[in-house]
Formats: sequence, structure tokens, C-alpha cells
Amino acid sequence: QVQTSDLNNTLKSAKYTSKWYDTKSKTMKSSTQSVQAVKQKDYSIENNMRLGQPKRQATSPNGTCYDLNFNFFCEATGCTIYHQECWRRPFIRYSEKYVLFSNSFCHILRSLQNELDSESCEFWLREDWLKNVTSPQVATKAGSEESKEKEKEFDSSSKNAYLYNSLFKELPSSCRYAFLLNCGYPTHRIYDKEYCEQE
Repeated sequence: QVQTSDLNNTLKSAKYTSKWYDTKSKTMKSSTQSVQAVKQKDYSIENNMRLGQPKRQATSPNGTCYDLNFNFFCEATGCTIYHQECWRRPFIRYSEKYVLFSNSFCHILRSLQNELDSESCEFWLREDWLKNVTSPQVATKAGSEESKEKEKEFDSSSKNAYLYNSLFKELPSSCRYAFLLNCGYPTHRIYDKEYCEQE
């Protein structure tokens, strides 16, 4: 769940508070970050979300402080992203999310991996659309011996996998295809409506 506050149209900045379920600690967590939309060199729209405090002045020979180069060096411990900014050293840990796809239903965001092994590929949906999505139920024929055996085999983990996969197929096709094309099939699917409501 993501909520927006402190919107500044001049700086194209806002604060995003995200809440998620941590599968390792099995607890709900939240984080608030300042986000600013910026453009890459020779790019027509803002396709980059910079995490951190917004910059009130952006000047450079190229007309923008965000002259990003998609070069990164990978070693056994991870990757370091190289890009030159007018207020930072050339080599820094990433603090950006790149907008890969955006329409009225969703935003597909991606962060590149750095030496701390941090990366993400995120699927943001409009909350009002998500409210209309219902988690599919496991369909079995009641009363039959075969049904009872299947229910025994259908443990909690496989049930969740079934529900996640079924839910993913219900998402808007344009968003789903954009996610698959850019990110591959989701490896961490954190959506269990009943569990989230209990938390």
C-alpha cells in the first residue's frame, strides 16, 4: 500500500509512504521517502523517480543535473551503478527507481542492483481498481474421495501460490505484459487479503 503526501507541483516532488508485509520477519513494515520526478538527458518526459530530498536548483551544461548513463560494474558482491550528477561524485549507490511502463491502471518501476544486493521490480496498481479484484477460490468437487485427497495435498504454500498466480492473471493485461517483459515472472508475490486485514 502506497500513500502520497506533500505534493509539490513546481519541484515535481512528493512523499511516498509504503507499507508492506516482510516475508522474512513476518511483520508489517512501513517507510516514508521523498520522491522527485526527473528527466534523463534527451528524454521527453520524467521517467525517473529520485529517492531523497528534492533539489531546488538543477543546473548543468546539459540542462539537467540528471545526466544518467546506464553503465554499471558488477563483481561477486553485486553491482555499482555509474552516473554523473552535478552535485555528487560519479560513483554512488543507486537511489533511483526507473519508470518502465505507466498507464491509467498501473506503474511498473525498477531499481538496479548495487553492492548491497538491493534491487526491486515493482508493480503499482490503482487502489480503487484493486478493491474490485477478488481472490479466486480453490475449486474442488465436494463430496468425492478425489476431492478430499486433493484438499490434503493442497497445503498452505501451494494454495498461496495458486491464489497469487490466479490473481496475477486478473490484472490489466497491458500492465501484466509490461511487467513480464521487463522483469520476468514475479518471484515475491506479497498479497494475501485475508492475512493483511488480520494484521
